[in-house]
Amino acid sequence: CQEINDDFEYKLWTDDNINEVFMYNKEYYDSWYQVKKAGAADILRIDILYQFGGIYVDVDTVCLKKFDQALLAEQFFAGYESLNNSLSNSPNSQLIANGVLGSIKSHPLLDLMRQNIKSKDLSETKSAWKTVGPALLTRSYHLFLKFTWNRDWSVKVRPFSDFYPYHHSEGKTIPQTTDELNSTLSKHNQMNSFTFALWGGTLLN
Repeated sequence: CQEINDDFEYKLWTDDNINEVFMYNKEYYDSWYQVKKAGAADILRIDILYQFGGIYVDVDTVCLKKFDQALLAEQFFAGYESLNNSLSNSPNSQLIANGVLGSIKSHPLLDLMRQNIKSKDLSETKSAWKTVGPALLTRSYHLFLKFTWNRDWSVKVRPFSDFYPYHHSEGKTIPQTTDELNSTLSKHNQMNSFTFALWGGTLLN
């Protein structure tokens, strides 16, 4: 992503520098870190965007083209995980994924997500995607739309093809090389996607 978006300021968040982030739900982050680090990362990205703004991209994501000005003009953006993806067999197609998120600083949807996390039991660490991941984002988004005070704040949920042209429920082997990635994209006929999620994997070349 850094090479394609070469005019962006890039920051890799690791255990060595997350102390730069004020964690609104530090105790929940610590609890998730002990049992499932993906859950801790779900919490951390919310605070990173709330404090700094910018675009968050998961480490298992391949960037395919530059984030354009229309995307950057949004106050907050995310993408559906698989809604209207005819190849997906996911029973949760209307989930809004959190692998690629963009936001201005202090967006109220992010604060709503933080408040939602704080209302949970600290011991509730069985399912990250339901508690602090995509399901949390999806619930918070629909709640956000009901509030009258949000009229000055926008949220754009992009189609699945923008960020997640391939879904892990399709039953195919997740690409492991650049050639396999290009072949998968060609078959999906979605070479215009911004990113491609490897769903926990990584490319070997």
